[in-house]
Amino acid sequence: MAALRLFIAIPLPGPVRGLLALDGETLRRFCRGSFTREENYHLTLVFLGETEEERLPAIIAAMDASAGPGFPLRLGPLGRFPGKDGGVLWRGLAESDGLMCLQAALSERLREEGFRLERRPYRPHLTLARKALLQRTVKLETLSLKMHPSRFRAREMILFSSAQRDGKRVYTPLHRTALR
Repeated sequence: MAALRLFIAIPLPGPVRGLLALDGETLRRFCRGSFTREENYHLTLVFLGETEEERLPAIIAAMDASAGPGFPLRLGPLGRFPGKDGGVLWRGLAESDGLMCLQAALSERLREEGFRLERRPYRPHLTLARKALLQRTVKLETLSLKMHPSRFRAREMILFSSAQRDGKRVYTPLHRTALR
């Protein structure tokens, strides 16, 4: 069987994706890099990586078993994961017990099913740009003030397959689990 590149994420409502796209346009004035396309914005809960198709039922069972109630989320300031190639620029999220509980429950269920997940602490973020090189005189704190505020409600999580097509990263939903 073929392997799929998989991750589980909370989708963002259209208006929030639109605001993030505007934030990306603002960043382009101060930064070079590879910017996330509007349709690809999401909040990753768990990255599974290359996974055999035969494991899909176990992933779906873990998703369905860990689903709790929906919860509110609020966009936070900009952040950065440094890297040799410039790193990743992202929008953080305000602290959310609902988000952290869902992510922990999902991770625990997946580990029980034998999946090897990252051990580093979960840092919820929305990737805006990769290979991001900021102008030297620009500070993230100052740029954060130019970002659009937004709130939304997490209503579902989706298992996505990620593939490169025609030079673009394409995310295909494979399963949806509603948050009660």
